[in-house]
Amino acid sequence: LDLVRLGRFRISRFIRDHGGHPDIAYAYYLRAVASYRSVSDVDKDEGDTEAAESHLRAVINQFSGTDYALDASVKLNAIKNQRAAKELVTGKFYHHRREYMAALNRYQNVVQDYPDSTYVEESLYRIIEVYRSLGLTGEARNIAVVLGHNFPESDWYYKAYEIVEGRLPDHI
Repeated sequence: LDLVRLGRFRISRFIRDHGGHPDIAYAYYLRAVASYRSVSDVDKDEGDTEAAESHLRAVINQFSGTDYALDASVKLNAIKNQRAAKELVTGKFYHHRREYMAALNRYQNVVQDYPDSTYVEESLYRIIEVYRSLGLTGEARNIAVVLGHNFPESDWYYKAYEIVEGRLPDHI
């Protein structure tokens, strides 16, 4: 049992035993931050990540409108981006191995499960690449339209346009 887990255990006990304490919001926040700090990089186990998400949501739900909830929201968003990144990295792994359906599933997971993440644009682009590799030109065009509609200034859209339609005209 490491010190972080011991700290979370003691804080959880405090929360359980002293629910009406004037500093209970801070206790929830401390537990959430301790859990968040134990979340490691993209390649690690999901157990700590799930605990951190749960504790951060508890702060957001029970103490909305506080600075604690605001900070918890920022940290929760970072975790969502981390999960989206993990899906994207895994998709690229399969894509590189030409396991197109496995790659496509991972890229679609990013778009569907993490629509607010910073990885949606690239995932849409990678979906277009997979469709082109499979000879599904119509589907690739449809995703390019979605990418262009949602991210018209994105570099990923310009790359997608070139894959689907060829070089961009100079006046654009």
